[in-house]
Amino acid sequence: MRTQLTAADARLLGSQIKGFSQTFSSSGDTPGFSHSLAHKVEESFHRLSPEEQRYQFSAPLWELVQDHIRKITHTPMKPLEKIPGMTYPIVPGFKEAMDLILKIIFDGNDVLVSEIDVNKGGLASNVVEALSLHGMPAYIPSLHGNPNNVISTTHQALMESCGIDTSMLIHTRANSYLHTSFYVIDGDEKDYWMAQYRDPFHKDELDKFTDLIKQCCMENKGEVLVLSALPPAGTDDHYFPELASLGNPTFLNPKQYDYFDFEKGSFLTHLLKQRRLALIKPNLDEFVQLLKFGYHISANDAPGLYETLKRETDNDEFSTLIDKGQKLLKDLNETGILLISLGKKGAVILNRDYWVYSRAPIIDSEEGCPSGAGDSGLAALIVEAKKSNVDFTKHLNDADLKGLLHPFVKVAGATASLAGNLIAGPETVDAIMQQQEHDLWTISRKFRH
Repeated sequence: MRTQLTAADARLLGSQIKGFSQTFSSSGDTPGFSHSLAHKVEESFHRLSPEEQRYQFSAPLWELVQDHIRKITHTPMKPLEKIPGMTYPIVPGFKEAMDLILKIIFDGNDVLVSEIDVNKGGLASNVVEALSLHGMPAYIPSLHGNPNNVISTTHQALMESCGIDTSMLIHTRANSYLHTSFYVIDGDEKDYWMAQYRDPFHKDELDKFTDLIKQCCMENKGEVLVLSALPPAGTDDHYFPELASLGNPTFLNPKQYDYFDFEKGSFLTHLLKQRRLALIKPNLDEFVQLLKFGYHISANDAPGLYETLKRETDNDEFSTLIDKGQKLLKDLNETGILLISLGKKGAVILNRDYWVYSRAPIIDSEEGCPSGAGDSGLAALIVEAKKSNVDFTKHLNDADLKGLLHPFVKVAGATASLAGNLIAGPETVDAIMQQQEHDLWTISRKFRH
């Protein structure tokens, strides 16, 4: 949800945000709002504890912008009805937070906050919204903020405006968290993210949440369970592996593990070595990090491997990617699938028998934003799998893999053509595909064992 500020409001808020940023980052009185100032804010934020982030950054920032946010209307959208006796995917929200994006322009004279964008944020919310847009209800048990806090209630209203069923929110003692972006235009354009860390949840909150996930899995046997990003704060390394042991086909939807050392990412090592995952959907950077936490490469090799893979895939060369992908497949179950998103280049999907590459739709969009693209693509894959009765406990052939890959790249590409955190529905996807002069270029190969 986005609001455009009047010229007077943009100038006033720009001055306030500049003063706040200078004080917060101890930068002194500097002219304008430069990338250097935004970078100092980002660095200062990440040095703080969760409590300090909340009280020194998020709370005072919210005070500055809340009057503008109140003007944004959130019209609830009725969630899709679940048919009694039918089963549906389970997409828990482990680290959901509201996104707050400020568009900050420095034109050489004034600092202007021309636009404020707030959205529901969260990988699980993105997946569930995309599922809903494509006609499939889902269960989203989720840890959510204190219902007496304005940030928490605004966050819930944003979820409901996207047709997300909030009946399974577990309200916690803590407030909902803000993931803030300063989108700075000072010659170049760049965004700087200040995503709040979470204090550990209380044991009774975690127990209630976990029991709800287990209940959903028990009542929806055979349906996909999607584990997004990180386990909830306050759990140990065995939390994700225990959920993956519940018996549902379990997908991992990763998120930016590049800043994790081996200690912080040890939950990934436990999860991979358990070999119960049915599918992992990383982008290229996340793929390299997963190789690191699976001990297939060293931490020192990760940056060089990423550059090699980026250079090769940009030139339609996939041999190194496939070779490394086969190593990571050993950390999935026997019929496991690896889906590697390559952004504008498309995606590669592979199991132990086949690999398939598909080009992404060619899209000309100046307003496009990749946020949520992979999440929406994953939802499209889940919808197609259910429609085609795909059994993730069986070995899939190349035609099966292609059938899952094409919806992924189509919907992810359509979402990436939209501004902000908007998720593409069927109409947008159809419009994008009608603009394509050719079908999606696809390569398919069988491994020699």
